[in-house]
Amino acid sequence: MAARLSMLLVVAVAVLYLAMSSEAVQGPGMQPDLSSLFKKQVCETKACQSGYVRSRRTGYVTVPNGCFTETLPLKITDLPETTTGCCNEHDHCYDDCSKTKQECDEVFRDCLTKAGSEYADIFFSSVQFFGCPAYKKAQDAACSCEPHEL
Repeated sequence: MAARLSMLLVVAVAVLYLAMSSEAVQGPGMQPDLSSLFKKQVCETKACQSGYVRSRRTGYVTVPNGCFTETLPLKITDLPETTTGCCNEHDHCYDDCSKTKQECDEVFRDCLTKAGSEYADIFFSSVQFFGCPAYKKAQDAACSCEPHEL
């Protein structure tokens, strides 16, 4: 129970951090528009021009970071190994040039649920709302547009 409460506190702090540091703040002295943070985001990568397809960069190696994100200044530790394994697989999925963010997030939720993680809903909601910058960064690093070969 204490671990779940501390996780909820981490998520609450993350929401406040993003609200105060994101585009949700309209200007100096303005109140953040928190409603924009809770709308389901459509997260798309740059499209390739006609005749090109997204392909994995030659020699690119995924470096998973466990249950950590650069979007939020938080490092979540002391998680079961199965939960950390799901986070690492999620990192690999974000680097997969053929996968959408939504596909990766749904596989992540399924992994956490099958692992019996009490954090499945919290982690899934977190990546749904805050994961777009990480997905785009991973896609930009791992993928490039290459000529389509028939």
